[in-house]
Amino acid sequence: MDVLVTFHRHPDRVELEVSDDGVGFDPAATFAGERAPGAVRTDRGFGLPAARARLRECGGDLDVSSAPGRGTMIRASVSVRPRPRPVEPSFAPATAR
Repeated sequence: MDVLVTFHRHPDRVELEVSDDGVGFDPAATFAGERAPGAVRTDRGFGLPAARARLRECGGDLDVSSAPGRGTMIRASVSVRPRPRPVEPSFAPATAR
């Protein structure tokens, strides 16, 4: 099996792409449990749905393209622009009296 890993830097985002010519799979079946909180899955792990959820929390996404017998391409992308962070309150030190 051949695997190709590429990294792309765009003005607004970075992408990491991994593709192979392996046996492939049905991405719809893999992500089917993603919309069902608390669903128990025994056929596959939670790796790709968890990676997609984490990337989306960071303003990115995970794209998966595959089909049985046709290999797989997975692309993770995330914005290079910093996300605004909530301002934490600052407390002045108490003064001694």
